[in-house]
Amino acid sequence: MPGGKGNRTKGNVKPSSSSRAAELLTQSGGGAGFIGFGGLGGAGAYVPASQAFDEEDTCLDSDFRVVMRKLTKRDATTKIKALGEFSVLCKEKDENTLQAVLPFWPRLFNKMAIDTDPKVRECTQNAMATLVSRVRRNLAPYLKNVMGAWILSRNDTYPTVASAANKSFNAAFPPDKQENAIVFCKQAVLEYLIDNLLNQTASTLSDPKTTEKEEMEAKLMRVQCASMMGLRQLLLALPSAQIDDGLKGHLRALLNDGKFWNLSKSPQLWVRSGMFWFLGGLCQVVPDVAGEFVRKMSPLVLGSVDILEPGLTGAVWDAVLSLVKFVPACWENINWQKAFWPKLKNLLENGCQGNAASVAPNLLPLLSCVPMETAGGATLFFPKLLEHFKQGFAQDSVANSPSESNAWARAFVECLQFAFRQIGTDASSAEILQSILLDQMIPVVEASLFDPKPTLSRSHLFPSVSAFLRTLESNTKSSKLVQAFWAQLSDDIVGMFETVGSGGKQSLRPDRLVSFIRALLNPKDASALSGAKSERVKFAEEERKPEARVPISKEVEVSEVMNSFVKKMVVHSHKLYQQDRSCVHLKLFVDLANLYFPEDIAAFVLQSLQSDKETGAGDQTLGPRESSQSAHSSVIDRVVLPVLGGKVEGENAEEIVDHTITLLFACLPYLSEQSSTDVWDNVLQTVNSTNALCSLIERALEKRKIMLQVSKWLGSPHLHSRLCGLVAMVTTQHSVKQPSELEQGWRVICLVLSANDDNEPVFPSSWIVDIVSSVHKELVTLGSRTLVPGEAQIAIQFVARAALTFFQNLRMSLCLSEGRDVIVALMMADLDTCFSTSGEAGSMLRQSWTTGLGLAVKETGGLIQEGGMLASACLIVRDTVLTKTTSMEQYRKVVEVTEALLKTTQDHLPQGDGEEDDDDDDDSEKCNPVLVALLSELVVPLLTSSTYSDKIVQFLCLTGQLPLTTLDYLADQGEDNAASMTTLVFSSIFNVQLLCYCRSEFRFEAVDAVSEKAEESEWTGAEDVILNAAKAVFLANTWLTVESKLLPDLVSAVEELTKTTHSCFLSSPRSLQQQIMDKAFVRMTDDVMSALVVGHLAQLLSTLGSSDATHFQQVYSEKVDSMENCVEVLVPYLPLWKVLEVFRLQAAVLTSINADTLPTAISCLRVMGACMTKDSSAIATDCDDLLKVSIDSLKTMRDEHTDLFLFSCNVVEEPLWRVAFNVSAMQFLTTVANAESCTLTPDIWDFILCSAVSWIESLNSSKVSLASPTSVQTFCMAACQLLASVALTIQQRLPVNRDVYPPNLETEWKEFFAEGIYAFLFPLFVRLLDELKGSKTGETEVILRAVGSAMTQCPQDRVLAHNLPLKLMASDDTSPLPDSIQTVLNYLCPALTCPLAPAQVTAFTLLDRIIPLLPTYHKEPEAAEGASSSNTDTESRPPPAMLMKVIEDCATAMDVVLSPVDMGTTVAMAPGTEEYQFALGYLLAWQLMLRLFHSAGSKGRAEYAAYLKDHSNVQRLLTHLFRLMPATPVSGPSATSPLKSAGPGSPLKPLSPEPSGSDSWFESSVMPLSAEGVGQREDIQRASCYVYLHCLEVIPVLVRQWWKDQDRKSAAYVDKFTTKYVSPQLIKSEMQSVNSSESAIPDLLVKANSITRQVTASYTTDELKAEIQITLPESYPLGEISVDAQRHAVVKQAQWERMLLQMTIFLQHQNGTIMEGLRLWKRNIDKRIEGVEECFICYAVIHASNYELPMVPCKTCKKKFHKACLYKWLNSSQNATCPLCRSIF
Repeated sequence: MPGGKGNRTKGNVKPSSSSRAAELLTQSGGGAGFIGFGGLGGAGAYVPASQAFDEEDTCLDSDFRVVMRKLTKRDATTKIKALGEFSVLCKEKDENTLQAVLPFWPRLFNKMAIDTDPKVRECTQNAMATLVSRVRRNLAPYLKNVMGAWILSRNDTYPTVASAANKSFNAAFPPDKQENAIVFCKQAVLEYLIDNLLNQTASTLSDPKTTEKEEMEAKLMRVQCASMMGLRQLLLALPSAQIDDGLKGHLRALLNDGKFWNLSKSPQLWVRSGMFWFLGGLCQVVPDVAGEFVRKMSPLVLGSVDILEPGLTGAVWDAVLSLVKFVPACWENINWQKAFWPKLKNLLENGCQGNAASVAPNLLPLLSCVPMETAGGATLFFPKLLEHFKQGFAQDSVANSPSESNAWARAFVECLQFAFRQIGTDASSAEILQSILLDQMIPVVEASLFDPKPTLSRSHLFPSVSAFLRTLESNTKSSKLVQAFWAQLSDDIVGMFETVGSGGKQSLRPDRLVSFIRALLNPKDASALSGAKSERVKFAEEERKPEARVPISKEVEVSEVMNSFVKKMVVHSHKLYQQDRSCVHLKLFVDLANLYFPEDIAAFVLQSLQSDKETGAGDQTLGPRESSQSAHSSVIDRVVLPVLGGKVEGENAEEIVDHTITLLFACLPYLSEQSSTDVWDNVLQTVNSTNALCSLIERALEKRKIMLQVSKWLGSPHLHSRLCGLVAMVTTQHSVKQPSELEQGWRVICLVLSANDDNEPVFPSSWIVDIVSSVHKELVTLGSRTLVPGEAQIAIQFVARAALTFFQNLRMSLCLSEGRDVIVALMMADLDTCFSTSGEAGSMLRQSWTTGLGLAVKETGGLIQEGGMLASACLIVRDTVLTKTTSMEQYRKVVEVTEALLKTTQDHLPQGDGEEDDDDDDDSEKCNPVLVALLSELVVPLLTSSTYSDKIVQFLCLTGQLPLTTLDYLADQGEDNAASMTTLVFSSIFNVQLLCYCRSEFRFEAVDAVSEKAEESEWTGAEDVILNAAKAVFLANTWLTVESKLLPDLVSAVEELTKTTHSCFLSSPRSLQQQIMDKAFVRMTDDVMSALVVGHLAQLLSTLGSSDATHFQQVYSEKVDSMENCVEVLVPYLPLWKVLEVFRLQAAVLTSINADTLPTAISCLRVMGACMTKDSSAIATDCDDLLKVSIDSLKTMRDEHTDLFLFSCNVVEEPLWRVAFNVSAMQFLTTVANAESCTLTPDIWDFILCSAVSWIESLNSSKVSLASPTSVQTFCMAACQLLASVALTIQQRLPVNRDVYPPNLETEWKEFFAEGIYAFLFPLFVRLLDELKGSKTGETEVILRAVGSAMTQCPQDRVLAHNLPLKLMASDDTSPLPDSIQTVLNYLCPALTCPLAPAQVTAFTLLDRIIPLLPTYHKEPEAAEGASSSNTDTESRPPPAMLMKVIEDCATAMDVVLSPVDMGTTVAMAPGTEEYQFALGYLLAWQLMLRLFHSAGSKGRAEYAAYLKDHSNVQRLLTHLFRLMPATPVSGPSATSPLKSAGPGSPLKPLSPEPSGSDSWFESSVMPLSAEGVGQREDIQRASCYVYLHCLEVIPVLVRQWWKDQDRKSAAYVDKFTTKYVSPQLIKSEMQSVNSSESAIPDLLVKANSITRQVTASYTTDELKAEIQITLPESYPLGEISVDAQRHAVVKQAQWERMLLQMTIFLQHQNGTIMEGLRLWKRNIDKRIEGVEECFICYAVIHASNYELPMVPCKTCKKKFHKACLYKWLNSSQNATCPLCRSIF
């Protein structure tokens, strides 16, 4: 049993579960009380087991009972969930209920506060916070019970637990009350915490039975650590007055216990850390108690000074500093030389081993408490200390860490300064102090300047040293020390000057020297302190901005020795620059001069230049005014101007120029006003580089507020002339200047346009106007220039950057007309795709004009006036849509620009006074009249002409969507060519997109406002936009159907227009939809096309909800009564009662027609046909008599008006209205023939059939062709559709339901009507195919679709008995087929690749009728004598040549299309393309090939398979199929539903039923294509799936061989695909075939199980009892088929195994079914019983392929062999010997 428990004994009444215990408790009189907590102890925290046990329990809420019971569980997850429920209850229950919980809460809280799971502890504190926030003061009686655990939790080692505990504690007690609470509970808390340290063990804190040993130990250590931290917290929180003797007594008891001191040896870091924290707090609060135990404490604390574990360092040093400060006697209890000083020395020498940041700040406080007499005296102690301190700088932990280095440097200088103070500055100690400075401080400073690692130089060392040196300089007694320091340091640095830039390990770093001198001159400089800041963690490379360093003021106080040091550094750096012209030395010199360059240093530099001249080292000459110039002016003339005026070459040319400009501005503060003006003029005249000018202006703009004379420079005439020349250069010489020079020029322009003070220009306004005018001129003329590729983007980017800078920085930008012109020009450039702006250039261009436009809208309030900015922007957008938008790329650009225009305008419009509420503000924003007017201006006006091209009208008449009489009065006045159609499509889609954007970004009320406002602005509103777009959708889609060659962009645009318009219309409110429909009805009076638009919109509305559909049905019913011209299009959407009413009315009109009102019959017939299409069953039930009367009326018209029906006549010569009447009659009769529920009399059927034959004869008389007039073509379509409906009804519907049809209807059709009809129709179809000749249009496709739908119903005998002209090829001489069948093949096989899909499918259907007959015409060759005459295994039979030619041609085309694609990647074929044409023909031809293969016998299949294998046809097919089939060949019912009928003249439903409602495309039993339904995007994918399915059914062996030859990746994909989608269907079909009665085999009992995929065959006779089991693999037929023997008799085991092997070989290597294999197996057994010996080559009695017996005997051994086996043996062995006896045959 579980848990090791024994069986229950008899009579044992002990409950076996908690539920049983509760039941017994209830029976004993107890209530459903809270059970448990018996082991927790404690009266106050006891939770009674029954309500009867305790009075307090009567108030405990039942919900709390359940939750608190869960809290006693062991599982942590249960407790966590229970604590969450407890918190929820605390929030929901009232205070009285919560007060009842308080007596039971402390015990639970105390236990869960120290739980092993940290999440439980955290949730406990959260629950406590929730509870105390509700009970408040009521917690007071129980506070002492919980305070100990509460304090313990506040010091939990898990931060989340401690944080939650602090949060709950703060929620319970305000800050001013916390001290009182702790004082109140101090005794209980102290006892609780000390008890944890001294008395509690791992076993007492946890249950050893349920807790792991490791968890118990960890819990104990965690409690010990938290207890010591809690003691420290308690001591620090108590006021000094509350620390009484009782508390001290408890502390003494703790410190006297050896268990406490043993905690210092704990292996857990937490425990030792807690102990040091406690000891530190003890020394701070009760030093007298600590003093009593100083003998134990001093060695422990001071002896741990070298502990460097990160978790212990803070605690140790807190204890050390507290001990040495509050207990001075501690030094008496430790040996300095042996126990303390070695550890401190080691600590300093190792740089604290990575803990310098936390330890170093404590060194000075420690030294301040060290008695010097204990350390051996200050003069002896501090030199040794600093020497060890200095060694710490060399440690990697200090040298590599900025924080460590900073802390160590600060501590070093502090200790150094403390040493000077302790030693004193009298004469007796001068030598020691000088030794400290020279031997300790200078090496550290030099290391920061020379070492490769920059960490020390970026620390606080330089400011600290500077402050220390200034302190020494202020003391006159230390002057000699300072002089010695500077002398030694300057000599060392000068000696290292030669190493500047060398990059060696010990070389002078110029930037560090500059930082050092900056710190010397100004210790408080922020830039000098930058290195002292902690570095941030960076996750990406940030661009470092140059530091804006202000030079040291002339009034700065610098001592003489320090000044001498700085002067020496400046002059020496300049000398080095003069010697080698190094950029590094120049930068050092300039940086130093920029810091401190007084007159004496400048003069010293001039002296250096003069000395160079005298020695011939320099090439400078003094000017004539040198004696009268200041030193700084002379430096500018001698150093700055030659660089700016000359041509500086080399890699560092730009840096040299930049450094020289820095030197120029370093000299300016020391010049007079007049001198500075002269200098500026000289500089402008001297500068000859655009880069130098740009840098000069940048630096001047930076310094203009610091140096007043610079502001005057920026307005000088010399600068104006230079800028004018620069603007002329960059705007007129694009093809001459280099891009870098142009960029510098535009950078200068941007600087000038961006310089501002509070958005006011720094430069004169006239300069700004001139520059903006030049920029606008450049932008306008940019499009007309011939620029090299990429140059336009560069130019646009430069111009956009300048304009953006101008708009962002200057308030005057909108006051200039040139600025507004720039905005408009930038917007035009953004709309123009010839610039190809993308990436950064495009973003900047968009940002520039939207920024300017936003400022303009904000400034003017968005006023739209003629010639204004917004009006101009709208005009530009409209013109672009109308004249330039011819591609989707251009359209998307227009949409983006328009959205940016609207969004910018909306964001910058005034938002009101701000006093209204939020809703009012939002409404005012959305319905702002500026936006309304702007939207009105943006809408593109559309052509309202009601005239259309002949092509569209003729096509609509041809398809039956318009009456044929429309051709009489609709003239061709329109110009709907491709260009105008493109304009119509893009204009419509732009308007609809604008409306959709308005709806998404603004409220719909704003759209209504737009509509109202638009009436004044020549825009009729949203209803006109949608209605015009719907009309454009209809026209454009019709145009796409009519035209054969269209631009891809136009096709994509029409798809986008259709999708957007439908979405916009359906998402409109019902009121707007009603307005749209009303306006459409009004337009129907003047525009015949609007009726079709109404039908289109009504079809969309029919997809809405039931309430909307009912509403609009009522609207349609009213419109039908008042408007006759909309009846036909609205009938499909009327309610049924209204449809019946309309039918009755039209039938009454039809029966009353006379000779004068014959044309009226056309509309009646069309409307009645529409009613029949809507619901023929309802009409047959309610209006059966009227239907028959209507047909009788047609018969009467035929009899009374003999010329009215165009029977057996030339339709071309007949008037249009008569042709239209016949077309309407045929369409009406078509709907009648399609109505399955209509019971028609034999007379009516005779009328329909005779009329159909006569109309077909008229087609023959009219010589119908693809070039015939539209009326004749429409007549042909209607006749073919009628014929297709009649044939479909008789051939498919009549056999199913013979009761509703006349008894002799089928016989008459087969014997008389079919022969006459197809005798005319078959030649017509062939003639249309000949006329096609590769061209295709929408008209030809619908004609061939209609003719094809009729031809696909042609019976087999009519195909064979055709009257086509004989057509034979030269290769047909060897064909065994009759000439009639060969003629059909020669006519129809080429049609498989014709450019129209309906013709391809029709040809396939006709060929499929006769393909099964072809194997019957094959003649076996006469066999010669001997075994060699049988060539069964190697002989191959070629399929028909015409069929193979189609397969080869299409396979070559597929190789070109599919070869670049990997297996598993689906190639989509768009209908109408050549790829679609050849792919469809390829699949249809292969389906015919598979049908031929399946129809042949076993021998024929083997011969066909040999031919296909030899020519690798199957391999190519399968390779193509896995690039045509989709990766997921499944779909929902909607994907396979037939097309909806668009009217009475629309194509019929597919005659071959598609797998409607099916999930898998492999479940179809027929080819999923029909002549009237083909042409969809999924056709190729569906057909390829169907072909692959039949390949696996018919030629599985060839497929399996191909699969095994594939690479591993391809084979795995084929196996996975087949197993998932195809194999289940094949296995199901195979099992059904086995179980069917038709395939039963005598004396053989066969059973199939589709679940286990097994077939069991039992063969039982009087002499034999055998049974085998065939198991199909999951990947059937790719996988191996297993054949197992269950039992057998009569035959020997070896023979039985050979029979099973033959069965396996047949199933695995022959293209046969399971039943065929079982027949072979049974025949083998039968022959074996009869005594026939097996063939000793294949060891079978019956041959596997031709089912022959062994017939060829050996003359020697008399054994017989199969002919095929023997032939194969003789060929393969190359010997004419017997396989057994080896004698010669």
